[in-house]
Amino acid sequence: MKEVRIRFRKIGRAKYISHLDLTRTMTRALRRAGIPIWYTEGFNRHPYVTFASPLSLGFEGLCESMDIRLVQDMPMEELVAVLNSA
Repeated sequence: MKEVRIRFRKIGRAKYISHLDLTRTMTRALRRAGIPIWYTEGFNRHPYVTFASPLSLGFEGLCESMDIRLVQDMPMEELVAVLNSA
């Protein structure tokens, strides 16, 4: 299991996306990209995705970060390329 920190920007029209919608959007993008995310164990499994701190609605963020856990190792170059294409 490998933990990865992803940094991204939330600018332009994206500043109007709420924190809960952003978490759903990023989770869907990770799933759509085929990245092997680690899921929590239990009856209702959720992907392990953690955001540093939520921004208020309407504010831009130039250096936002989120942590994900991967089931298997993936080269960083491949991870970046797959995420940018999703």
